[in-house]
Amino acid sequence: MDYEPRSVRELLTEMMSRSSIQFDLAIASLATNDEFLAERIVEMEASIDNLTNQLLMHTALGIRSPKDAEELLPLFHVSRAVGAMSDVAGNISEIVLAGNNPFKERNTVFLFMHEFLDAVPVGEASCIVGSQEKDLDLQETLGIDIIAIRRGNQLLLGHAVDFENDDIIYIRGPLPNVIVFSELVRGHLSSLDDAKKLLTRLQMEEPQDDLRPYEAKLLRLIDFASLMLDLSFLVHLDPVRDYKSAITAFEDLVDRTLREYYKDLLEAYSEKVISESEGVGLLKLGTELEMMADYAFQLAFGPRKKKGSGELLLQDIMEETSEGVEVIPISITSPYVNKSIREAELETEISGEVFNVIALRRKGKIVPFPDEDLKLKPGDILIVKVYHDEEISEEVESSQVTNR
Repeated sequence: MDYEPRSVRELLTEMMSRSSIQFDLAIASLATNDEFLAERIVEMEASIDNLTNQLLMHTALGIRSPKDAEELLPLFHVSRAVGAMSDVAGNISEIVLAGNNPFKERNTVFLFMHEFLDAVPVGEASCIVGSQEKDLDLQETLGIDIIAIRRGNQLLLGHAVDFENDDIIYIRGPLPNVIVFSELVRGHLSSLDDAKKLLTRLQMEEPQDDLRPYEAKLLRLIDFASLMLDLSFLVHLDPVRDYKSAITAFEDLVDRTLREYYKDLLEAYSEKVISESEGVGLLKLGTELEMMADYAFQLAFGPRKKKGSGELLLQDIMEETSEGVEVIPISITSPYVNKSIREAELETEISGEVFNVIALRRKGKIVPFPDEDLKLKPGDILIVKVYHDEEISEEVESSQVTNR
């Protein structure tokens, strides 16, 4: 492998952007049983491994003394955790490729995720043809984020891509928003304004909770592993507040949930609720999610700079990635006081982006994925996920598209 002269900032930014998208796409590949997508995710894993090696070479060339090594250690630690998260996404995708996807006949499980993922084909009459995501302001208008676009044998990442007829768009967002946007993409709604009006008056019944015991616990594992990773980055970005105790508590919760998940799986298999192939896929999925939580724990409790440019660099990098984590304190003069989380999410103009509340810190305790009707009080701290219009210059291309 040849050395490419690139900055630490550039390498880490690209690694973090790709790996966060990669995990979302891995879950989407399970939900849609999309083997093409799973293959592209495995290819992305190899590209992130290359970035990790480039970073190692770059840091090695910059070490001239023990002090230099100490300065660079936190950045190396972050890159190793990001690379490990990419490995988890690749391993999840391989469940689909091995034919062990337990959700190929029962993907309604994913309706109960904190954010719903779907794949939608662009219809010939769709008003979005010829437009780009960044031009439509989909995050602000419909609360929708586009993860990637499939075009023929390419997977396109980035926001500066013109939508074309027959594209497959991988999207995420709240279930009602995804349903309305899907109608727009298919050409069943004539304009973005029509979609906004429909979303405003849409009254959806909660999906009937017919989850099996192991399915409910699996969704908890997905949510908590993702939340732990976000909190682990906050340890480095927000040293004023203590997140380590919450991360420790969540890791214990993941371990307990995993044990209960395995027990439910054994009962489901013994009662012939799931097949041997499905059982293999579910066991592997639980193991990979636990590994993701473990990597988040290691990232939080690993080395970090207390002062100086290393910490500022990481903060800048997080602001430039496609997904970021931010902290929003609710002061007594905040416009969000006495408003619900749902209202705060709709009204915010944080960095010109739409945020998604993933946790609430109240009186020192962290509440994961709080109810959207919860009223905010002075002293509350929102932990939010922000989706930036950051460009990733990558086309993941396959020489052969297979549909097995």
